[in-house]
Amino acid sequence: MPDVVQVKELILHALVLDTVLARQPGLVAIFEALRSPVGTQKLPGLGELPVTVISSSITTVRPPDDVLIESTEISGLNAFEEVVNVDDITDMKDPFRDRLLAVVEANAPDLLR
Repeated sequence: MPDVVQVKELILHALVLDTVLARQPGLVAIFEALRSPVGTQKLPGLGELPVTVISSSITTVRPPDDVLIESTEISGLNAFEEVVNVDDITDMKDPFRDRLLAVVEANAPDLLR
């Protein structure tokens, strides 16, 4: 069973993090710019406690079972690394790059190839 002190610290840290992110929207924007969206969720068993989740804009794919079995048999490990969804990488947008290109195109289109 968890220690009462640890549970109190968990609750305090979750609430402080939620408060900081709510009052500092620039911090959320930094994470967004780094392609790591920040969100808050309520998880089963934790009631109304806001849990901050930092995710990636690149998802992973679970290979078919036969690939997992073969991989673990070859490696001798009972673990498997996640496989990156390459489509997420090729579909990534860069709003900052797009804004800069728009400025160049509006002011000096001959500089663009």
